[in-house]
Amino acid sequence: MGTREEHREVTTSRSIPVGTVSERLQIKSKSKSLTNGHIKTMNKANGHVKSNTLTPTQTRAVVNGFISQGRVSGGKYLVTGTPQGVANLGFENTSDNQSPTRPRHLSYTDDLFESPLSKPRTRHNRGHLVASNGTLKFSKLTLARKHHPSSSSHGHGHGHATHSHRHHDAANNLVSYFDIELNHSHDYQYRPGEELAGNVVMDVSRNLEIRFLELMIIGLGNATITKSGKLSTQRESYIYKKTCVIGSNESKYTSVLTPGKYVSNFRFRLPKDIPTTTDYSEYRSGLRLDITYFLKARLCGDPSSTSIYSGMSGGNAKFKSLLSKRRPFNVLRPFDINMLPDGNNSISHTEEVVLSCGNNSTATIQMGLDRSVFMAGDNIRLQLSATIPSKRKILEITCSLQQHVTMKSSGHRATYSLIELHNKNPESTAVVTTEKHMSTSSYDVILSTNTAMLSSFLFGCHMVKVTYSVKTVLKFSSSGGKLSIAIPIAIGPCAEPIYSEKSAIKKAVPVFNRSLRFPCFTPTRNSSSYSLEQGSQSSRNIHVVSKYTSSSIGRCFTCCFTGIDGI
Repeated sequence: MGTREEHREVTTSRSIPVGTVSERLQIKSKSKSLTNGHIKTMNKANGHVKSNTLTPTQTRAVVNGFISQGRVSGGKYLVTGTPQGVANLGFENTSDNQSPTRPRHLSYTDDLFESPLSKPRTRHNRGHLVASNGTLKFSKLTLARKHHPSSSSHGHGHGHATHSHRHHDAANNLVSYFDIELNHSHDYQYRPGEELAGNVVMDVSRNLEIRFLELMIIGLGNATITKSGKLSTQRESYIYKKTCVIGSNESKYTSVLTPGKYVSNFRFRLPKDIPTTTDYSEYRSGLRLDITYFLKARLCGDPSSTSIYSGMSGGNAKFKSLLSKRRPFNVLRPFDINMLPDGNNSISHTEEVVLSCGNNSTATIQMGLDRSVFMAGDNIRLQLSATIPSKRKILEITCSLQQHVTMKSSGHRATYSLIELHNKNPESTAVVTTEKHMSTSSYDVILSTNTAMLSSFLFGCHMVKVTYSVKTVLKFSSSGGKLSIAIPIAIGPCAEPIYSEKSAIKKAVPVFNRSLRFPCFTPTRNSSSYSLEQGSQSSRNIHVVSKYTSSSIGRCFTCCFTGIDGI
């Protein structure tokens, strides 16, 4: 019985931190295997590769495959990838509790690891997942050369390359499981600068020929506002990192995945300047802000001239996507109200307006808020006191929470009324005191916010600017006109579980200590002749404009502005 010879070439890689090794040594190994089990090896440098076969369970003694410079001890390793695909990746012998039937043993001789290390080089390219603050590790994958039988009985020729499988079946039938598994649960809130880690898992049921397996980490933002029927949109990118787990999108060679389970570990440290995950929509006003983060794994095949996914132009190939998986994750920036210089300061404002000619015709309005910064889910308590002539009455009071949005690039601005309260009979609910032909009415107004409100503190987001104001409109009797006062405030992100009953999400943790403050009012001015050109007294910088008329044709409107245009 004759002896049959086989030719195999193996390319492997050892575990190293990403971004620390710049020089790598590629050695092509050939092993001549006889049916009697006797193995002879010889080394040859700078060999060229045509195709690879990835197998999770195959036993073969290999000497000096694709390695990085530096001393590494021998042992049992499971590896994957082509020379082009693993050039920036490391591998280690971690286990996922899946024991292969015949684990592969790789042995290394010490003399090939004695060469001096080159100067480390750190990669900062945003287009690759090899940042200096992260290390990628992949395991449970085994690499061997694609075996082509020789036309010669002694194996002196390799013959023509053949494909074991050309995708006659759909990729879904060849891969029973394909997913991205994170180390934390799906509702975990990552902080900026925290490490993101997980696995890319595949269960291959039949031989599958691929060009590469790509992993991407993406963070995107999209803002849209509508004003007078005109749509304004702005987009920006926060993260865009990608790497090839198996193969390379620049290589001309393919790889064959044999049946088995493939688990690739990855690690990535998030940037420190990214914004919080946001999904805000106000359909009545047309405002939408979406900030999302996700991982995407893409298994791509060889481009074909007959495929609608393919096309070769100028050396660039559009690869056919066989399978893809998208896994979102959330980012939450910490927020501390105590770090704001005026966050806990109260706001007080006094406004005086002449309602008619003659003595005792001046109305004094006092307003107060216990804080200048509120959290989404807080109750905004407004204390209102109005001192007016006894012959006059307040017919109606309207209080509203106004949202002001500005697109930073285009300068488009829009104002939306989120909450609005009307009291058409305020005298029935007021506490009234009368003194010297003047009556004083006091009111408490509570505006209840919800936990889904858009924060004014969008750190890391450069698309929009969001501010808020509490607007109060008082309508007086006997052609007294209207008085409008708007006080600017800020709203921070929701702090739970203090207001957990207001939100469907129960996992957030409060990141600040809320202090209680009470409103204080400035003293009422005793001047009986307050001119229209005079301003208002306030603890905040507020610009006041006043107008008045006593006739029904030229009605009096006295408007108090806060410096926010369009109120």
